[in-house]
Amino acid sequence: MEKAEKFRREDRATVSEFYNGAPPLTDDEAADLGFTVNVSNLFGYTDVAQAKEQTFGMFTKPARCVQIELDAAPPGKRATWGLEASTEASRVLKKIKKFKPHYEGICGDGALHGEAILFHGTPTFPLPKQVALSKMLVPYKAPADPHRLTHWAIEDEIDLPDLARFWRKKAKGWDNGNLDYILKQIYEGKLQHGRQLDPENWEECEYERQTNSASSDTTKTTLSVYYFYQVRTDLDTNPIDLTILLKRKGEGPAERELDAAKRGLIYEKESCYPNVDACLHPFFSDCILGGAPLWHRVMGLGTLNYGLNHAVELLINRAMQGTIESTMNLWKAKDAITRDEIQQILLKHNGVIPENVELLPNRFPMDFTGVMGMIQFFRQQGSKNSRGTTPNLGDKNDQLEVQAIAEQNAGAATQNSRSSNWYDYSDRMWTEAVARLTNPFIEPQEAGYSEAMDFQGAMQRREIPLYWLQPHNTQVMAVRLIGDGLRSKELSVVQYLTANRSNYAPEVQPKITRICTALALDNYPLAEELTPLTEEEGDLKCIPPESENAIMLTQRVALKPHPADVDEIHVLTHFPALEQLISDGVQFQQASFTPQQLDAFHKIGTHTIIHIERIEGKAQNNKSDPQRQKAREFMNQMNQYAALAEKLQNNMQQAQGQQQPEPMSEADKAKLQMTVETLKLQRDKLTFSMEKFARTQGNREQAMAFEQMLKLQNDQRAEEQHRRSGAVDDTRLALDIHKTRHELAQPASA
Repeated sequence: MEKAEKFRREDRATVSEFYNGAPPLTDDEAADLGFTVNVSNLFGYTDVAQAKEQTFGMFTKPARCVQIELDAAPPGKRATWGLEASTEASRVLKKIKKFKPHYEGICGDGALHGEAILFHGTPTFPLPKQVALSKMLVPYKAPADPHRLTHWAIEDEIDLPDLARFWRKKAKGWDNGNLDYILKQIYEGKLQHGRQLDPENWEECEYERQTNSASSDTTKTTLSVYYFYQVRTDLDTNPIDLTILLKRKGEGPAERELDAAKRGLIYEKESCYPNVDACLHPFFSDCILGGAPLWHRVMGLGTLNYGLNHAVELLINRAMQGTIESTMNLWKAKDAITRDEIQQILLKHNGVIPENVELLPNRFPMDFTGVMGMIQFFRQQGSKNSRGTTPNLGDKNDQLEVQAIAEQNAGAATQNSRSSNWYDYSDRMWTEAVARLTNPFIEPQEAGYSEAMDFQGAMQRREIPLYWLQPHNTQVMAVRLIGDGLRSKELSVVQYLTANRSNYAPEVQPKITRICTALALDNYPLAEELTPLTEEEGDLKCIPPESENAIMLTQRVALKPHPADVDEIHVLTHFPALEQLISDGVQFQQASFTPQQLDAFHKIGTHTIIHIERIEGKAQNNKSDPQRQKAREFMNQMNQYAALAEKLQNNMQQAQGQQQPEPMSEADKAKLQMTVETLKLQRDKLTFSMEKFARTQGNREQAMAFEQMLKLQNDQRAEEQHRRSGAVDDTRLALDIHKTRHELAQPASA
């Protein structure tokens, strides 16, 4: 794998050198081509930098970096819990400041080379770190899909103090005998160590040049190693084994001894990671044009435009050289006598011109028409390759408006494709990060424990059971940005939404105000402070029952129950509104309804009956089901309200047929009022019963979550016990085989 990576390292080193300010030609190449000006004008750097800033803005701009959807949460809680979990997870993840430079690094790698790699160094820390492309080794024709990789390796260094600490503590997984041998060889000076530059790794050499290092060797006490990862395809879950091997730097006796006795193997652990997502996260910024989707067939923007930008640099340098030469004076003789005298002076090799020789200055004009035309053409093509990140140059005046709009739309479509690809890879990374934050089995000594406890403590304070946040119950995505992180597209969206804000529905206009504020200020957290808006209102789209009563009483609008409503609670909240309508009719309208009151009673009654029918629909097919009993009690109460309302409706109709209705006797009024009070008492009993139901329901949810967490722990213990018993069985089998061989090797007489 390292030999196959050599040529790709050379290509990436050439591209990196060019975009980091190296001259387009070497000194020898410039002398051969007659270039007296050989500098880098950093043409093309802007395109790559803008592509990098676009992907980097996907992490830095949004107030929340992750969006968590709780697919299996109880109805009525999914949107609220999902928003709260997203807020807390983003807060905890953004507090990890050391991740930001790693993410910025992969954005630069993705823009320049088209590929970037994040890697989890531990099985528990929530966020990964960047792996330099020069340190990543993949097999021949490695697929772009990481789930299809069977093995890979990463070059890295281990500090000798850490290695000595592992040796002293006899840490699990470390080969103490090999560590002892390696440390002795280093102490005796027989084994090379320290960071020494590999001359065959062109990419690392170029990075060293960019850092302006005084020396390629340092005295830092480190040991170069390979981290080798092997996917266990023989197991159903496909875990990953980790092996750490010493990287040889010489051909001395110590190195040969390492190979002969396999002393270079210093660490082994089976099933170190449960799957690829828990270990490796590659990012590919550009799609592959045809053929199989292989790892190293991806072409980044820097590689794609390297030839064009290199040609532009040569043209610019040639133009600069011509400009300098055109400002220099060339001398010519005034007449024929002077010309003859100059020739005599030259023949004598005299470097001083006599006073009697007269010369005239002469300059030649430079024609840059062709050069500037070629520069504009190359810049235009490079801009098209960068997919709309910079405006095209050179042909805008010759285009029709329709052609320019069509070209802009095509560039925006391909730009959205690049952003969509990056979001897909980000979703995998954030899914693994949130899964590690919700790990209920993390130990205090493990990396990431404080971050996990911070998040889990916040969920406990918000009364969100940890079970509903487990990976099999959630869907995690990166927060999508409007405009894909491009400033020009963001401002165009602001202009459009501002001009057309009044055309949208009133309920979404506050969201439009927030979006425009965030895009104009380029600050999403500040926009949330300036335009307060709770997203759960837009997500739930459900109204409190008291508000439903007010709407149906005043506006007399028929409302449908929301799917997330808890019907048992909503029914009891609608009963007082029906009681109030009946009481007002008895006291103030001579025991009759007004047409408005009758209409409101019908709207609230229909809404309440739908809730009761939904309660009965949840019941099982038996008479003693609790849901069926609740529905029967609610319907009996509703029938009594309906009977009273029918009396008031009849009185209203009789009053409308007579010019002067007969007044109702006080005894009849008192009887009706007594009936209303009796219904109120019955409703109070139902309310007490439903409060007990609500408490029981909450306890039931908590108990179910606790049972699920207990089941997870039992499954983990059973799996660990099974693994240990399997290891014991393997040991016994090995002993039996050894004993059988020993018996077979004995003579017959013995």
